[in-house]
Amino acid sequence: MDELKMLRDFGDRLDHGAEARSARQRRRLREVIEQEALARRRFGRRRVMIAGGATAALAAGAAVVLVMAPTSEIGGNPPPAQAEAVEVLDHAAAATPAQPPPRGDQYVFLETREVQQVTSVSGGKVMNRFPRSHTRTWLSVDGTHDGLSRSVIGRGTALEAWTRADCTSTKPRDTVVHDPWIARPPSPARTFTQDCPPRPAYRATLPTDPGHMREYLYRNSHGNNPPDVQAFITVGDLLRTSMLPSKARAAMFKAATRIPGIAFVPHAMDAAGRPGVAAALTHDGIRNELIFDPRTFAFLGERQVLVAPNDQTSLGLKPGTVLESTAVLRTAITDRPGQRP
Repeated sequence: MDELKMLRDFGDRLDHGAEARSARQRRRLREVIEQEALARRRFGRRRVMIAGGATAALAAGAAVVLVMAPTSEIGGNPPPAQAEAVEVLDHAAAATPAQPPPRGDQYVFLETREVQQVTSVSGGKVMNRFPRSHTRTWLSVDGTHDGLSRSVIGRGTALEAWTRADCTSTKPRDTVVHDPWIARPPSPARTFTQDCPPRPAYRATLPTDPGHMREYLYRNSHGNNPPDVQAFITVGDLLRTSMLPSKARAAMFKAATRIPGIAFVPHAMDAAGRPGVAAALTHDGIRNELIFDPRTFAFLGERQVLVAPNDQTSLGLKPGTVLESTAVLRTAITDRPGQRP
């Protein structure tokens, strides 16, 4: 199905049963769709990974913004999340497929593509590059077995690394300094003793209630962003780096609907070039997006878009630049590292 038709169908679904939505928002969605259709008639089908020119302007301006009342005007409660973004996340929760739990000795297989902005300075000149990578990772379901990662970066640089799983309990174990990703075998000179609990790739203990999941996201989000932004980013981190039981995954999407300030992006694209719709949260001039298939609402990936001047613009980057984009191509279970599902 053509993605423009999918966007139109999605817009129609948003129109019905949404009494609180304004005609202005619906017109904006239609305008974005028609702009893209016009561009395709002129220039053919576009699959843009790094935004630039007119496409960058569209990426920067595509979010449909809802003006929300200050907290003081609505009885001290947080402002409501944007209705369209909530609906996307609700659909994603409902579309989460049921799946049997894996065995502890199996592996979570993750296949991803990524494009990431890298800045370097040489001779006083700032250079921005956007290297691409394709990675296949096998992580222990229960966290007690060695994992494997194979990546192809740029035009063919191949890397292979293993994760050590010396962790069968919380007792002190030999572990790699700073970084668990190492070439095998490890050098004894690079190890020391520290607490090393297992890190399961299958997150069997996560909450299945949306309210409890929201508490988990805020309690287990670590970074320099405000709590709402960091919790939203943690949703993407969990989807990209682990496998969740069906009920926990659905609860996480539901919990994300309760994060203040989320917005709907009717036109987004992951690192594999797949078009989608997104729920997004903007902070410090950067829009963080969770991208979903507009027809099935399957999770496609993440994207960070520079939408307003900030420290990044001093490096020569313009609003509309895609700073980072990820596509989750496949998540599955295998019996051993290196095995393809």
